Amino acid sequence: MRAKASLAAARSDQALDKIQTAAAVATLYRSAQFAYESAILYRDSLVPLARQNLRVALTSYQGGKIDFVTLSSVVQRLYAARVSYLQAANQFLAGEVSLEQAIGAPLHQ
Repeated sequence: MRAKASLAAARSDQALDKIQTAAAVATLYRSAQFAYESAILYRDSLVPLARQNLRVALTSYQGGKIDFVTLSSVVQRLYAARVSYLQAANQFLAGEVSLEQAIGAPLHQ
């Protein structure tokens, strides 16, 4: 009787571990997916747009239409976009590592 109770408890613990692992994997996956999508958005849209804004601002500065402080703020926005891209890419890579640890196998083979 005691062995049956221990076996039932062990099965219950195993089922709980599977549920908790599945929940953790789902959360890690969603987080990594969001970081991936953010990195792609920055890489493909926001950083190029910031570069284009810098070219326009530089032309405007050279033509005397904007002052140096305005030009400087455009440069800072470009740097901020690049940093945000790198942070999102880093979060994605960290998410991949966390997923691999959670599932106990490499994602890419």
